[in-house]
Amino acid sequence: MAVHVLQVRLIASDGDKCVIEKRFRLMWHIHNETAKYAIRQLNSGDWNRSDHNSGCFCTENGNIKMFDKNSNWTYADWLRSDARAILCRCPLYTDESNKKDKVTKADVRQKWWNNLSEGEKNAVMSLPNFDADKFYLCTGIKVNEED
Repeated sequence: MAVHVLQVRLIASDGDKCVIEKRFRLMWHIHNETAKYAIRQLNSGDWNRSDHNSGCFCTENGNIKMFDKNSNWTYADWLRSDARAILCRCPLYTDESNKKDKVTKADVRQKWWNNLSEGEKNAVMSLPNFDADKFYLCTGIKVNEED
């Protein structure tokens, strides 16, 4: 059994709004065509003919959960949303200068959030089922905190 690690850096086609890094770990050797198919499908379930499903034997793209609750959005709705485009600009990591000054990722993200316009903040907070506490747990951003 061979272990292969494939790293893909994906740059979204929606202007320069988002850079997504995805890593796929293939824990066994798969024939190239099978590997291409497995990566393209993006399911956590099995035997689906649609993308972004967590179930099995699905033929349609279903709605996604947001903030741990069912929503009326599909994954495609999320990909096209202004909220996602805004959040894709959120800093993912701190740089070396921040590390030596003991600035955390949460500090950097909070400062980024505080500098957004009210319209951008509202676009994010208008997501289906928005929950400020869960948003904080996932991002480190307190939506009501000012500078």
